[in-house]
Amino acid sequence: MQLPRIELFHWLIENLPKTKLDLANNSITGLPFDEFQNLTDFKISDKFNLGKNDPFGAEELKGALVEIYNCKKENVVTTTGGSEANFLVFLTMLKAGDEVIVEQPAYPPLWLVPQMLGARIIYWERRFENNFELDITDLKQKISNKTKLIVITNLHNPSGVLVDIHKIQEIAELAAKHNVLLLIDEMFLDAANTPQKSAASTVGLDSDSVLITASVSKIYGIGGLRTGWIIASKNIAKRCLNAKWQTTVAAPYFSEIVSGIALSQARDKLVKRCKDIAKVNFPIVKNWIETHKDLIDWVAPDGGIMCFPKFNENLGIDSEKFGIKLINEKGVLISPGKHFGLDGHFRLTYLNSQAELRTGLEAIVEILEDM
Repeated sequence: MQLPRIELFHWLIENLPKTKLDLANNSITGLPFDEFQNLTDFKISDKFNLGKNDPFGAEELKGALVEIYNCKKENVVTTTGGSEANFLVFLTMLKAGDEVIVEQPAYPPLWLVPQMLGARIIYWERRFENNFELDITDLKQKISNKTKLIVITNLHNPSGVLVDIHKIQEIAELAAKHNVLLLIDEMFLDAANTPQKSAASTVGLDSDSVLITASVSKIYGIGGLRTGWIIASKNIAKRCLNAKWQTTVAAPYFSEIVSGIALSQARDKLVKRCKDIAKVNFPIVKNWIETHKDLIDWVAPDGGIMCFPKFNENLGIDSEKFGIKLINEKGVLISPGKHFGLDGHFRLTYLNSQAELRTGLEAIVEILEDM
């Protein structure tokens, strides 16, 4: 087994030192600790045992997740971030030769990790022409007797498009019919324009057909805590927990406590903090795209902090070459669509101040005109 090279991660990590203006990373500005204390009743005892951990997860975090997902503690597996959550699912549920249906474009580890484990990847296209919606008819044609897993994100990473709960239910029913597991990465769901309930609380966890992964890393402003989780049936959760005991054994205990307090006492306020930034910046991006339709187009996101604009096809733009030119000449960082499996696009995040965002967008136009 050879570890895959995740080009998106290398792109971000290697180019960040050159960056004057970051329009690529998709984590909301971090929450200052004093602001966190003002939002919660968090206090730490001088006698707190920094050597303590819990392989079953901190009660504070599990309790918060039980409330959010309307589930039981036996349905919760706490992890070190969302990446470990997804990794544990793949490690637990897949063997060499299994088929995994993965949306495309997609967050790269969602197809690279199963591939590393010997699975065969079947791409389920989200087409720009169809507003990046999931095509159920297409999915039916892709399922075979070797299909083990269907993987989607909601909100979609990289486009920010929402999959409504009726379509989720249809996919879940199709998965159950074929004895296939549906993995939904809900990392950005709380940032949807219209409040959404998790598929865990609407579709349910009674069967082994649906599981959810998420974390605090992106929209709550506490990503440095590196806290994630899996929400699944008792059977699958137990298997994922056993797998965790072969990797990290226990997630950072202090981080789990703080994350649990944040989710139980300040979740709504942290979501509002994220949405307030997006609400101000979204019209700037929208107006910018409408003004430059000769260069770019988009499917407007249904919330969140990112979008996935498309270059005018007549320009013949290679997204990675464009990104290199943009960083070298303007110091502005975006994420090439090539690294999400769809060239001719780029992922753009809009978390900066209005002035910085306008500067970055103008730089993108200048490079496009030059190319």
